[in-house]
Amino acid sequence: MGRPIYETAQSLADERRIMAAVRQHTGRALYAAKMPMRYEIDYCLLDNDPETTTWAKCKAVCFAEVKCRPERELRKFPDYMIALSKIQAGFRLKQLTSKPFYLIVEFADGIHICRNPYEFCLDVAWGGRKDRGDSQDAEPCVYLPINLFVPLEIGG
Repeated sequence: MGRPIYETAQSLADERRIMAAVRQHTGRALYAAKMPMRYEIDYCLLDNDPETTTWAKCKAVCFAEVKCRPERELRKFPDYMIALSKIQAGFRLKQLTSKPFYLIVEFADGIHICRNPYEFCLDVAWGGRKDRGDSQDAEPCVYLPINLFVPLEIGG
């Protein structure tokens, strides 16, 4: 039996909203293509819209993992915990494609971005969550210092 899928219609809508803010921030026509689950990373950002352009002309610009944590302020804790497997997946994509990987997190106080977080994997420890009763939620995690995150500033 496979793992339960915890993505919901609401979490997917939150991801799309966050990616729209990223697009607005960059001022570029970037298109967020949701990646198949086997990649373990949420999005591939493209330079053309795959809905209106030949796919071969939709070049990857970067990859992104998106998290929505509206209940938590960025500086409430000294670090941000994320599954080591997410960092591994981003690192593999960077190694294979030379495209950057971003961890994008919406906190209560705004959207913040960490570029190429695998460059800062200094603190790996056991972590995860216990609230779902899923033993697979406990795993090696990376604890990224909060100062690695920069705010996404929209409109100037």
